[in-house]
Amino acid sequence: MMCLYWCIAGPEYWELLESGETFNSDVYCRHMDNVQAVLDQMETDGEWEGPINLLQDNAKPIGHEDRPTCQGNARLGSARPSPV
Repeated sequence: MMCLYWCIAGPEYWELLESGETFNSDVYCRHMDNVQAVLDQMETDGEWEGPINLLQDNAKPIGHEDRPTCQGNARLGSARPSPV
């Protein structure tokens, strides 16, 4: 599976999961750390001035509990779409 994170300027980070690897909270948190690192580098290089709003899918996996997945990356704001 290919995981892709992008902004208005285009792709910012992507990763191919290993065959059989499941997209779970550990993978998600790893990706958020990597996205944060890319955005930090862009800010250092003068290519990004923020703000950062992370739009997340509103699909809930089986066994979902309404709690935060990752505690890190406080700068990555979160905007959840309204259910349709």
